[in-house]
Amino acid sequence: MLNSDSMDAPYDDAITLKLLTLRKLLAANPAHLIFDVHSHLSEIEGRLLETPRAVAVVVDDRGVLQGTLRLADLPGHDRTQPADTAMTRGAPQLVPEHDPDTALRLMRSVGIDRLLVVEANGTLLGVLTEEDLARAA
Repeated sequence: MLNSDSMDAPYDDAITLKLLTLRKLLAANPAHLIFDVHSHLSEIEGRLLETPRAVAVVVDDRGVLQGTLRLADLPGHDRTQPADTAMTRGAPQLVPEHDPDTALRLMRSVGIDRLLVVEANGTLLGVLTEEDLARAA
C-alpha cells in the first residue's frame, strides 16, 4: 500500500495513485544522465555505454530541456562536436502536477519507456521510467 503524508486512515491504492503527482515520484527517482548542450558527444557516448537502455537528457545553461540522445543517434556524428548537433528535439514531456496514469498513457501512446518531467518554463525536473510508475502502483 502507498503511504501518504496527508492521510492517516486506510485508503484504496488505486485512489491514492490518482492523487499522486509526478513531482512526488521524482523525489525518489535516481539521477539520470543529464548533460548541458556544450558537452562533447564522446563524453555522452561513454556514459551511455556504461548505462544499459539509458537516454541522455540535454539541457541549456539554465537547466531548460533542449533534447535527448541515445546511442542510436550518434553514428555519423563527429564525437568532438557538442550534444546539440546530434540530439533529438521535441521529446514527450509532462509537468509535475500530472498524475502517473496520464504519464503512463502518454508513454504507451508514443511507444516510449521514459518521460521527461519539466516545469512550465521548460526547466527539467527529472526523468520517469515505466519502472518508476510500476513501483508507485
